[in-house]
This record gives sequence, structure tokens and C-alpha cells, in this order.
Amino acid sequence: DAAGIRRALRGHPRLLARCSLPVTSPRGVTLVVTDLAVIAVRDRLVPRVPLLVKISPDLIESELDDLLAVVMNCGIDGVIATNTTLSREGLYQYATVSGGLSGAPLRARSTEIIRHIAQRTAGQLPIVGVGGIANADDALEKIRAGAELIQVYTGLVYAGPALVRQINLGLVQACEREGVPNVASLARTL
Repeated sequence: DAAGIRRALRGHPRLLARCSLPVTSPRGVTLVVTDLAVIAVRDRLVPRVPLLVKISPDLIESELDDLLAVVMNCGIDGVIATNTTLSREGLYQYATVSGGLSGAPLRARSTEIIRHIAQRTAGQLPIVGVGGIANADDALEKIRAGAELIQVYTGLVYAGPALVRQINLGLVQACEREGVPNVASLARTL
């Protein structure tokens, strides 16, 4: 509820509010638009707090485009691409695993979603890339697809906190190799 959001955000000017949309399609899901109360609360905060929507990798292209239209029209500040996947398409070795999959099985689809979002929004919507990042090459793949930031989860479980340093060093080496001044310069032009 709006009052609870207000209480949670009070005194946390750097808090990033994330809104994960339950999504379904004619295959059994209904696209749910983010609660406008969250946006109204965010808009009254001083300083203004960014609001991101986490996107499912299980959306088909038309659903993703519909969601992007809502995100752009509602003034959402960016997206997190992607959440865990329930799909087992092309992942037959995980057919009997219940629940959402994260990590390596998600990497390619997550990158595909990031690239689609970056192209459809002409790079105007900030993207946090997440899904299958286990090393600097995976992080660079997300950045080249259009992510401005990356987020790691499953990779931390397997590699531990040293993974963050390894990724940072790998990105610095990629900058040196390509003769660019910073990681943002590694991004491909849309």
C-alpha cells in the first residue's frame, strides 16, 4: 500500500524501489500494470527515487513490446532484465526442476531481452542486465547488448564475492584492449 511504501522510503534517499510485474499471456497470464500508487509516492520523494521494473524472460516479443510501452508511458526510470525463467525451452536437462531457473541457463535469453529492449527504446531506457553473469565476458555481453549496469546473483553463489573483482578487472582489461576510456565506451552502438 502507498502508506507502507512511503514509510519504507522515508529517510532512504538512495533506496531503489523495484517493482516486479506478474506477467501472463493468452498462454495463462495477464499483463499487470505497475501500481500507480508506487509511482505517485516516488514522484513526491525528495530526492526523487528511481523506480525500475523487473522483466520476465518468458515474455514473447509482443508482450515485451506492450510492457515497454507501459513502462515508457508511466515514467518508469528503467528496467532490470531479467528475472528467473520458468521456461524449459531448449533447457531439457532442467525439465524436472521446479521453480524458476537462474544463472547459466538464463544467460542467452537474458541477453536477447536486453538487446531487444535497447533497440526498441533506442537506448532511452536504462537497463540493468542480470541473468547468467559468471565472469567478465558474460558481463561484457550484457553491456554490449545495451545494459548500463549489471547485477550478479547466482554467480556469487558459485564464485563468491571475488567474482565482483574478477568482473571489474576483466572489464578494465577489455577497455585497455579496445583502447577506450571507460566501460560505457564498450557498449555497441544501437
